[in-house]
Amino acid sequence: MKVNLFKQFLYSLYDFKKVSAFRMQKMGRTIAYIFLFMLIVSIPFALSYSIQTSSALNKIQTTNFTDIPDFAIQEEKLQAEEQYVGDYFVVKPESDETIASVQETLDEGIVLLEDKALLITKVLSFEFPYTAFGSDNMTKDEIIQFIDDINTNKYFIISIYLLIYYVFSTGVKFIEITLLALIGLFIKSRLKKNIQYRHVWILTAYAITLPSLIISFIDGIQLSIPYAGVAFWALGSFLLYKIISYIPTPKKYD
Repeated sequence: MKVNLFKQFLYSLYDFKKVSAFRMQKMGRTIAYIFLFMLIVSIPFALSYSIQTSSALNKIQTTNFTDIPDFAIQEEKLQAEEQYVGDYFVVKPESDETIASVQETLDEGIVLLEDKALLITKVLSFEFPYTAFGSDNMTKDEIIQFIDDINTNKYFIISIYLLIYYVFSTGVKFIEITLLALIGLFIKSRLKKNIQYRHVWILTAYAITLPSLIISFIDGIQLSIPYAGVAFWALGSFLLYKIISYIPTPKKYD
């Protein structure tokens, strides 16, 4: 009996004996499963990123730009009468700080530096050269209008980014599965299981589900764990070992 993809996702979290039977399914079904489980494991990041980015952009809108000294972009360089540091909007015309150094004093907001702009959020931060603004020269009013346009279209922009993130992370997951499946070849040889690389690759897609879900949850709550990458591969290898161990071993007859 064919098990639907959602049930396969649940089984991959706890019933490794049942998962071992999935090795006989078609490759196309396994690929569809990978896209499904990557959609599920992307949810924590998507929620966290959407909420925090919207929060940062909304707070920028509370800035009273009329109180800020004049500034402009001329030939891709920031020109300003003086430095301005507000709660969510910063202008530093002679600074070339990095995202890491800015985050030490600012949780959310926009920072205009000598040759780039930084969008700081609690989840992810981005760096944009002024060429990304669409013009080498912009007045203060044009820059403010550009920021306002971003805020107006933030949900569309966030959606596009999350789609790109999903496609990219799914591609990375295919690479991870392929690499872990090579370890699976060694495991199946040690356990003397009569299966091909295709079967190992399919089982690896399910073995990697639980560690991927755990890493996604950790990223979603912005928790930093030392050697998380090592733990991911160790857990994935262990679960693949468990799954392959449930495959019947061919009997030998005298």
